[in-house]
Amino acid sequence: MSSSRFRLTKWYLDAVGGAGEVFVGHVGRVEWRRVAVSHASFIVRSPDGATAERRASRGVVEPVEVGRGISWRLPRLGVDGFWAATAAGSAHRLLETEEGTVDWTCLAPSANVEVAEGGARITGRGYAERLDLTIRPWRLPIQELRWGRFLSDGPSLVWIEWRGPRPLSLALLDGKEAVVERVDDDRVVLGEPEAILSLTLRATLREGRLGAAVLDGIPGLRGTLPARMLAVHESRRYSSGVLEVGTARHEGEALHEVVRWP
Repeated sequence: MSSSRFRLTKWYLDAVGGAGEVFVGHVGRVEWRRVAVSHASFIVRSPDGATAERRASRGVVEPVEVGRGISWRLPRLGVDGFWAATAAGSAHRLLETEEGTVDWTCLAPSANVEVAEGGARITGRGYAERLDLTIRPWRLPIQELRWGRFLSDGPSLVWIEWRGPRPLSLALLDGKEAVVERVDDDRVVLGEPEAILSLTLRATLREGRLGAAVLDGIPGLRGTLPARMLAVHESRRYSSGVLEVGTARHEGEALHEVVRWP
């Protein structure tokens, strides 16, 4: 079967509350060979720093765009949230090859969020995006992916960096494209306009192989994915941050990750 028959849609939605609560949600649908499966998961960090993760492969409902907002209700996991965008989104084609395409839609670079999870509720700032792939993830020309988003009472910043055969750098400062000069674990440097984001780690939300913790738990995919995909390593982090744009300093929170392919 040709790679053009592969389809992956992956939503990402997050929120950070005033007491340091964190919600990170994923919803995905894969169509490949004779498999069509949806999967949802979330990580939640409570104010005392405790972290929990839950998943579902049945009764999965994708988020819905409502005006300039995104609604996600997933009764099976007790999730009910709304992301009211405070900045305009944008769409970008990150890759187009004979193998397929990667389209990234930044739905809400920043949003006011209220999300309930079980008996808990987080009210604060958040972010939402969607990825659409027709190239199989294990065939992506990437050795390392660095992604993150920073939100404050002032500007927002979203960044993507691919390292490997097809390097790519992209940043959105307040929803507008900016030139990336450097991305490190604790710093993002923009060249045009000039800006520096400094990060201080507060918590590691998840660390480990995707295959061991995520992919093996999706019915229909067990035994079908190559070793390279199962061995992908993810480090997902929550940090406080300071964004300096010119002479202005803006304090806020960042969620960011490093993903490495073997």
